[in-house]
Amino acid sequence: MTNGSYAVGSTVRLTNGITLVSVNGPAATAIYRDSGVGSMGVLEVSNASAVAAGFTVTNGYYTGARFYGIGARLYCGTVSNCVFALNRDGGGYPNGGTALGIYGGLVTHSTISNNAMYAGPVYISGGILQNSLITSSSSIDWGGINMSGSALVRRCIFRNLNVDYSTDPTVTLNGGTMENCLIHDCTSQSSSGRAVNQSGGRLVNCTITRNTSFASVVAGVDRSGGVITNCIIYGNGNNTAAANYNGAVSGVVFYSCSPGLTAGVQGNIVGDPQFVNPAGGDFRLKVGSPARDAGTNLAGVVDDLVGTARPLDGGSGSGARHDMGAYEMDGTTGSFEVGFYGVPPLSGINSLTVVFHANAAGADRAVTWYGWDFNNDGSCELSGPGLATVTNMFGPGRYSVVLLATNGSSQAAACTNLDCVSVVSTSLYVSTTGAQEFPYDTPAKAARNIHDAVNSAAAGCTIWVGNGDFATTNQILIAQPLRILGSGPDSTTVHRDAAAGNFGIFYLSHPDALVAGMAVTNGYGNSANAAAFRVDSGAVSNCLVTGSRGTGFWFPVTIGASGRVVFTAVSNNATYSGGVNVSAGGVIEDSLIAGCSGTDRGGLYLAGTGRRLRVIGNSAHGAYGPGGVHIQAGGRLENSIVYSNRFTVSFLSYPPGVYMGGGVMLNCTVAGNIADPASTKGSGLQLAGGVITNCIIYGNSGAGGTNFVGSAAAAWYSCAPELTNSAQGNVTGNPRFQDAARGDFHLRSGSPCINSGITLAGMQADVDLEGKLRVIGGTVDMGAFEASASGTVIFLK
Repeated sequence: MTNGSYAVGSTVRLTNGITLVSVNGPAATAIYRDSGVGSMGVLEVSNASAVAAGFTVTNGYYTGARFYGIGARLYCGTVSNCVFALNRDGGGYPNGGTALGIYGGLVTHSTISNNAMYAGPVYISGGILQNSLITSSSSIDWGGINMSGSALVRRCIFRNLNVDYSTDPTVTLNGGTMENCLIHDCTSQSSSGRAVNQSGGRLVNCTITRNTSFASVVAGVDRSGGVITNCIIYGNGNNTAAANYNGAVSGVVFYSCSPGLTAGVQGNIVGDPQFVNPAGGDFRLKVGSPARDAGTNLAGVVDDLVGTARPLDGGSGSGARHDMGAYEMDGTTGSFEVGFYGVPPLSGINSLTVVFHANAAGADRAVTWYGWDFNNDGSCELSGPGLATVTNMFGPGRYSVVLLATNGSSQAAACTNLDCVSVVSTSLYVSTTGAQEFPYDTPAKAARNIHDAVNSAAAGCTIWVGNGDFATTNQILIAQPLRILGSGPDSTTVHRDAAAGNFGIFYLSHPDALVAGMAVTNGYGNSANAAAFRVDSGAVSNCLVTGSRGTGFWFPVTIGASGRVVFTAVSNNATYSGGVNVSAGGVIEDSLIAGCSGTDRGGLYLAGTGRRLRVIGNSAHGAYGPGGVHIQAGGRLENSIVYSNRFTVSFLSYPPGVYMGGGVMLNCTVAGNIADPASTKGSGLQLAGGVITNCIIYGNSGAGGTNFVGSAAAAWYSCAPELTNSAQGNVTGNPRFQDAARGDFHLRSGSPCINSGITLAGMQADVDLEGKLRVIGGTVDMGAFEASASGTVIFLK
């Protein structure tokens, strides 16, 4: 076909063994769907001898059930040197589609870019995709490719791809083999994140780097099945172990490089692979890379991403072995070069001993003299022959190390690894007046922002943040055992710099991480992160969270399965979701949630545990949760008060106080909550699931004055006018609060709720909302406050 753009009114189907080829390639020749035609794919190949080559395939459009291959669908045959661009679908789960669908045959030397698909750019369950670029597309389901069956994807590059929402990643590997591929600079807005989700198949000699997840710890590979061999998974997310790889290692990850692996076990390494220029997109390995010659030789893998033969001798001294990653490097030709790497760990506290290994490459790579300058001062601390491996001890400081070398031909070479070793003291300081002098080990030398201190700290350090207001220009990630201690929320404030964009402020992802003693303000939550604190693991104590804003289903504070928040006030935040979200396993104790508002819900969403909480004056304005507390299955709220919360929408779906879809509420007071419009959901508690024990639900107003709505059979030893007196230990009378109008919900003498609860196992050692012993008069009281014992006072002289 000659140059031009050819409109088609129906799918071009190659059912016979013909060759359809353009004269001058895809830049000059296009096949596109006529815009006057409705839903259709553009090209379909279903004959083993058929060939389509040299076209831009565009403007495919499909609505209805999911359709893989809106640009082209291949059952057998060959597609070569084509561009699939600007194809789209009608969107919406479970419909949508892909630009390219491969069920068999071969797609080679093609580009898939700038397609707008709900599902993603490529689906492959059989056949081969090779020597192709998948780039610059955004989708809801998966960002790049979905692989299954006997699919083979080799020598392909996936870059600049984006997943907007779904739990799926850039690469979904359910089966088949991905080999010699590069996956870089892809982003995910989804809750699960990750560049690769591997549930089966083989990942072989791939480089996975510089990928980002805005809502998940894992930005690299999340593996639940399959095998990984000779891969580099490094530099993803914040480059912690958890950000790069999640999943089992034993028996499934071999000869690969990632921070969370164990060096020397199954051939794996953990250090920096030393890419040539990652910021510029050059992911070849430097001479000093520990990943050169560090893979295992695989009989079926005979070349790399760009066609270089494997294996080659890369200059490590190990002979001709496969390099890890997508590129194979030749260390036996060319000019003389040297490089080196340090064996991790390369950061430490007080002092650190590091072992360095040198590599050499070139036609003459026999090194006759080495010179090691460990502090880049121009003077070699060690020099002479035979020093390919050396050891040096470093004190506090940041060090650039220089290697000089000479070969048998008297050629000289040098290599400098900048700031490759970092040693700090046990304490680092942050101050508004600090000198910003590393290692920030005194108040006078303090860093002026928390980011620099956190990025410099080693595991086990404490960072002392002084008085003042500290701006942050990005989220502060704490992925190792660090303590960040302010001077108290009245003295130390950390705020989001609005000019730097919208982001959450703190993200804790290590069980021994702690942030305490500061106010955190102006955080911004969205579908990717919590506005102020995301506590996947670790703890937050004695903090104030206020002034948070945002959109999406994230809260000012989210607490994950291993997270804990104590002695903290979350007040006056206005986000989509209200105040605090506690996942199963998470804990919040001795804290205040007040004055928060949201479209989704107001105060607290609880699937974990809440103890001794005051949930006061929050409001919800949407259809997804109550103004006060939403308890789901597995959630447990104890010794807490839920007071003066509101639900303000006219189609009131939830109460202003507490909604229980499941879980347990024990010794809580739900009072003074207000339903603004008329409702059948009550003003205090809607019990749709779960059980309440020893609770008071009284004095809630609006919506006809109903305090309790739901199954009375799930209410035990509790007080509410709608219950049946004496049934299951319940009472219906006035609990006689001290002064409800002023927010005092202690019980007055003569209250029917005193000594009227049921004393459960372990309750004798428990305490009430104010820290008093939970059982004082022999039997536990109902509600959040245990009344003081009364009796005759006898004076002895």
